[in-house]
Amino acid sequence: MTDETKALPAAPKQQKSASIWPLWIVILFITLASGALFFYGWLQLKQFSTLPTDIQQISQQDQQLQQAHDRLVTEVTALRQQRENLSERIQSEQAALTSKMATLSTQLLQMGGASRTEWQLAEAEYLLRLANQRLTIEKDVAGAIKVLESADTLMAETDDAGLFPIRKKLREEILALQMVNDSDQSGIYLQIEAIISGLDSLDQAYFIKHQTAKAANSPYVTPVQQDNAAQEQTLWQQAIAELNKLIVFRKLDAPVEPLLSPEQSVYLKQNLRLLLEQAELAMLKKNQLLYQASLNKSLSWIKKYFPTNEKPVQAIEEQLNQLLSRNIDPELPEISGSLNLLKQRIQLLYKQHALPPQETSGKEGA
Repeated sequence: MTDETKALPAAPKQQKSASIWPLWIVILFITLASGALFFYGWLQLKQFSTLPTDIQQISQQDQQLQQAHDRLVTEVTALRQQRENLSERIQSEQAALTSKMATLSTQLLQMGGASRTEWQLAEAEYLLRLANQRLTIEKDVAGAIKVLESADTLMAETDDAGLFPIRKKLREEILALQMVNDSDQSGIYLQIEAIISGLDSLDQAYFIKHQTAKAANSPYVTPVQQDNAAQEQTLWQQAIAELNKLIVFRKLDAPVEPLLSPEQSVYLKQNLRLLLEQAELAMLKKNQLLYQASLNKSLSWIKKYFPTNEKPVQAIEEQLNQLLSRNIDPELPEISGSLNLLKQRIQLLYKQHALPPQETSGKEGA
């Protein structure tokens, strides 16, 4: 009886010690987690220490882009002046051709041997010259096609069988122009302007989205009669579940760019606007290399500083990829073959009717 009485008080002490030591394990894990969080915060502060250098680089790039923008504006102004001069030159040449046609019409009426066919051929020659000027100087593919089709319709109304090879060559030139993938400058310009307006919808705050980890769905069961081993396992599972709620581990496939300050974000969007405006100027000059370089740099900056899984960013990336696939300076075919053949035909008709030869462009009459 004495031994049994002494053994009875020892059981509560063992139970108490068995229920306390898992708490020390929880405290130890919390201490380690705090140390890990402190180390992670120190790493983040070390990354933010490089932000002044990045700000200085962005400011320098902004100045360089502004200087490039000023140079391009000057070049575009000179180009527009050149185009105006060329337009005046074309108008003067058109006036000279009109006067020439009037003179030829008078000569044909005076000679009496001139036919309506010769008059139509002279008008067709004028149209072919006009089409060549539009394509060479203005690079207007659609306008050149319309003028060539008018010339072909005019020649079709004549009864001259000798025009067959000329019309055949003319149809080949029209087909070659129709096969040119002419760039829609107005559409490209409006598309770039829409992207510039859409830059305000980009928000860098979405760059890193923390996802809340799901808590472990482990049942908490405490039977009325439970031995010490079962209690230890239950406490261990509860501790692991609580730690999973507090600490979230994420594996990133690429290094995380630090979030920019609001001032830096404004500089970034301003630089993107300058790049896109540079692409517009390059399109007006038909500079394919500068056009693609500006769009590629804009696309790389958007991918670097903004989240690619957000719909506004995806929409802008899709628009930039579409613009990169556009050819703003297509190779133009040669369409002077039909004009040369028609000039030879007209010269032959003048010889047959004993008319004075028609002056060709760039040559003075005898």
